[in-house]
Amino acid sequence: ITINEYNPFELIQNGHICNDQNDLWSAADYFSRAAQMLHSMAMVELEKEEDTMKEQESVKAGTTNEHVLFKTNSKRRQIKFAKVYYDNGREYLSKSIDCVVRILSDTTNFPSSCASMGQMISKEESLRR
Repeated sequence: ITINEYNPFELIQNGHICNDQNDLWSAADYFSRAAQMLHSMAMVELEKEEDTMKEQESVKAGTTNEHVLFKTNSKRRQIKFAKVYYDNGREYLSKSIDCVVRILSDTTNFPSSCASMGQMISKEESLRR
């Protein structure tokens, strides 16, 4: 699958494709990377909001009301975007965790080499560990 690593929406789309194909390891990876990107995008929006507040504080007395209203609306939009990105990030982090839980609860998803590792250790070695 070819994707833009910096586009969380492509990561999400590929996560859903992998999930539908029962490739849970890849789905978990895509969803967790999308969550990280969305949280980063939320932080960027909040930083923009802080910059807007600083700029608003430095507005001179001669500024028009329209300019202040524009800045206030811009600040509200930035906060709203940050909340949406953050909430979506939490949702996809939860999906990633769900995939891992499904993997761990279904031993058929483990590679055969991992399943046979327990048989390779003697009982004495197992007790010692």
